[in-house]
Amino acid sequence: MKNTFKQFLVLTFFAFLTFNSCQNETIEVNNPNEQETIVPNSALADLILSTSSNNGALDDVLDNANCLAVNLPVTVIVNDITITINTIEDLSLIVQIYDEFENDDDILEFLFPITIVLNDYTEITINNDDELEVFVDECSEDDDVIECVDFQYPISFSLYNADFQVTDTVIIENDEALYAFLESIEDSNEGVVLASLNFPVTLIYGNGETLEVHTNQELEAAINAADGNCNDDDDVEENCTPDDVAMNLQNCYWRIVTFNGDDNYITYKLFFNENGTLNIIDGDTTVAIGGNWNMSTSNDGLPEIVISELTAFSDDLGGSWIVVECDDDRFELVRALEENTSTIVIEQECEDDLDCSAEDISMYLQECFWYAGSNLYNNIVSDLFYFGENNTVTVVSTQGAEAITGVWGIEQTATGAMITLDIPGFYEIISLQWVVTECDDNRIKMWNGNDYVVFEKDEDCIENNPFECFTSFEAQLTECDGDTVDGFAVFNLTNVFANCIQPNNHTVSYHQTIQDAEINVNAIPNPSAYMNITQSSQTIFVRVELNGSSLSQIFEINLFVEDCNVGSCTEAQVDGFLLECIWNVVNYNSNNDLVVYDFNFNAEGELIITGEDATYTGMWSTSQSADGVMVEFSNVAGPNIQAINGNWLVVECEENRLQLHSENNILVIERTCG
Repeated sequence: MKNTFKQFLVLTFFAFLTFNSCQNETIEVNNPNEQETIVPNSALADLILSTSSNNGALDDVLDNANCLAVNLPVTVIVNDITITINTIEDLSLIVQIYDEFENDDDILEFLFPITIVLNDYTEITINNDDELEVFVDECSEDDDVIECVDFQYPISFSLYNADFQVTDTVIIENDEALYAFLESIEDSNEGVVLASLNFPVTLIYGNGETLEVHTNQELEAAINAADGNCNDDDDVEENCTPDDVAMNLQNCYWRIVTFNGDDNYITYKLFFNENGTLNIIDGDTTVAIGGNWNMSTSNDGLPEIVISELTAFSDDLGGSWIVVECDDDRFELVRALEENTSTIVIEQECEDDLDCSAEDISMYLQECFWYAGSNLYNNIVSDLFYFGENNTVTVVSTQGAEAITGVWGIEQTATGAMITLDIPGFYEIISLQWVVTECDDNRIKMWNGNDYVVFEKDEDCIENNPFECFTSFEAQLTECDGDTVDGFAVFNLTNVFANCIQPNNHTVSYHQTIQDAEINVNAIPNPSAYMNITQSSQTIFVRVELNGSSLSQIFEINLFVEDCNVGSCTEAQVDGFLLECIWNVVNYNSNNDLVVYDFNFNAEGELIITGEDATYTGMWSTSQSADGVMVEFSNVAGPNIQAINGNWLVVECEENRLQLHSENNILVIERTCG
């Protein structure tokens, strides 16, 4: 690949010289000796080439390949979020999305085509994932790329012919131009034999420090020294800037691993909040300590964490702590006192160390009612808290008082899951932002400074949740079209939730639009005899209110009108079909509850049912009605199968398949002839 690229560069490079070279007669440069020239394929030439190679590691979060880079801008989809990356700095947007939740699967997709750039600046168009994967799979750690040192541009080279006469001076403005220049001088077809770097030259190291060199020997030694220390740990000092330390402190919480070499504080968790407050929580005794923190820089230029106004342990934990060793998830802090020196080691613990995620907490809270306890109030009757999907929270009194409605929210922040409450009246006292420190599906504990709130789930969740019944099944009504096939029928809407509605607890209204249901207007006046207004199907919106409160939810009923005469048969045909062979239940109300049963119809009107290693008998008969052929089952007894007792209308009739309807129930049977 490099040779192909070199041939291209030889042509383009000398065109480039016409724009960037000065004629010999205007420049006075001493003829170089052997030590001053850049000899093709020499150690120094190779080092400069490696230093100027395209650094494919800068965007590894995009392509996970250090030997190539993706040309920017590029549009990607990260965990279903579409973003455009315009600069290297924008890559942090991807990291932020990855870090939002600890337990999810992070997925990045490119919007193709994209262009990749190899270490030698070759550009290749990639049209799909398979093409990209070929390059990624072939990519290995490239020792020829030196990532932690660079030239301070511009730099210049003098070019000489075989007689050591200056022919041109070339100004280099960036790494790509330098790489192209070094590749080109290996080919002498254009008469260029020697090149020397015009000193002094300044090098820039990864940590921002600079070094000025004056000879080839100094340059080679400086690059070698940088390359020898260029590894994945070089960013430790960079992460020890005050801004980086502050950012890391606010990511998740921190655990005290050791204090002056002992384990006196190993149960304590430190929450460095964005607003400058500090919460220190003892996980064993649930004691909370409040205080403040801020960042500064020590006299030695090191990050300094200042902890102040602690409500406890101020002598041990308060004061100015110098960060002497640091990584993203581990800091060693030293505090110099007049009497002695103290040392603390803290390590980061993130959300996945809790028993549940912010998403889990949200799901738990919305499942049913919760009781709340807090140190902010005592000796009160426990009310029930109900967290709705639309970020409303309703406090339902267990003593018959009027319910209170407020707002709640949950978000993932740098310090973990945060629950915000905003409830008027008595519960305004807990209307704060709370850090979740304990959670499972039955108990959630959270802190704000020295105060806590504990939510515990009602043991009789299903009974006490006034809406649980309404969400437990699919609400659907199906009616036959009748003699006139027009897509309209009369429905009794009140039948759907008849077993769920408790008149003392619920007020129910039926609406044709969700907007009407939400603001409780234009209720259907006679829901027990409602004719659909859109042909063949319609959705009805049911508003259910909890009496004595502002708590309500909206549910849907799906209406379907069927042409029950489609594929109709005569009574004699149905009789003939049923008396032949064995019939099997293949579908009952869109499930497999009765598929284990086989039906044997005999001419005497006896029905023999076999299934689950048992045999049951009943009776069957057919009749002709205005709507079609009716099949009646009677005296059928047995687990589950007794559900078929009653009259069934044949709505679809084929020789080997019958579909029967009885009110809201659907039964499909098919026959097998041996």
